[in-house]
Amino acid sequence: MNSGVDQLQIYLLSKMSALELVRDAQLKLGISPDQMKQIAASLSDLDQVSHPARRYEALVGPPIAQRQLGPDDTSEPFVGSIERRYRLPLWPHVDFVVHEHPAGYAWGEEFKQAHDVRPPVDYAAVKPWDWAKDFLLRSADAEEIVDRWTDYHETRLRFGGTTFQARFDLGLLQSWERIPPVQQ
Repeated sequence: MNSGVDQLQIYLLSKMSALELVRDAQLKLGISPDQMKQIAASLSDLDQVSHPARRYEALVGPPIAQRQLGPDDTSEPFVGSIERRYRLPLWPHVDFVVHEHPAGYAWGEEFKQAHDVRPPVDYAAVKPWDWAKDFLLRSADAEEIVDRWTDYHETRLRFGGTTFQARFDLGLLQSWERIPPVQQ
């Protein structure tokens, strides 16, 4: 059937709101929407709190990078956790990051910008699925949160005099729209 990498990608696709991009990815992976639902349901253990972090490694193999988090990286209960980065074929410009608590459970699974990526030359040309929330938020001059929950974040980001409305699912950019300036 599908490899573990494909299965994880399909599971992640099932959580995303960029429907046109999700449909394109389904075609690329050769799956129907119903197959996506079935495969995502088969990985529903990943939706459970305190599921084993090593489950991801069992699906996709060893991480491309890992590091231990210290007190400057996270809050006290999570110090000593290991940040593991995985590069998935559908999203080559970002890493899927899984944190493993010292007790072995996963927390804070999300996409983060790959370390080798430079800032966009033109923020108007930013495209969904190429950028992660962590990078764009650090790059922005200002942020106005519109709505956020555990796995999504809607915000307005200002770069210079230009504002963009952005939606992130699991930390991955899903939509990017320039907000026209308010006429005075």
